[in-house]
Amino acid sequence: MAKGGDFEREICQRLSLWWTEGERDDIFWRSSISGARATSRQKAGKSTAYQYGDVAPTDPMGAPLCDLFVIELKRGYTKEESIHDLLDKKETRKSLLWFEEWLMKVFEDTEAAGAGAWLLITRRDRRDAMVWMEESTRGSFEEDAGVVDLELPPCTKMELMVRKGDVRRRVSIFGMLLEKFLGLVGREDIIELGKIL
Repeated sequence: MAKGGDFEREICQRLSLWWTEGERDDIFWRSSISGARATSRQKAGKSTAYQYGDVAPTDPMGAPLCDLFVIELKRGYTKEESIHDLLDKKETRKSLLWFEEWLMKVFEDTEAAGAGAWLLITRRDRRDAMVWMEESTRGSFEEDAGVVDLELPPCTKMELMVRKGDVRRRVSIFGMLLEKFLGLVGREDIIELGKIL
């Protein structure tokens, strides 16, 4: 779990620097027990602001990002499987694939938080971090916020059916390198998108 915590801290600092154009590294930090506090409070019928997902604002200036997105951070899982295993998995498979678990978690947290959308940031060992979102979110970045070139390679789009127990969900997802995303999208784009989503 230590490397997961290190990854969460690293990404929170990176998002802070991106959000402030290099001026501050303390705008975002790990949510309380990586979202577990919000989950336990939700079971008791209580909501908890900015505690869904793994990233929370520590300064009000970071609120627009976390108002719009629930952000989950996941690291590792190099040898066991890849996202592509979701494409050729057998319907009779009983256990969830890790990427499927992550997607279902971010769907549930986004709904519970009342957020407009979600981002899933992943990094396999010794690889670059990637950001995943619904294809409709990518479309909104381009159509509503005027962000161009998100679809330039390397990137991927997939139509998936994910399940948890009896719950099945069809989703179109888009993935790209995190650093490319941060280079193309800025704070003003997020604020503009927040007015729409």
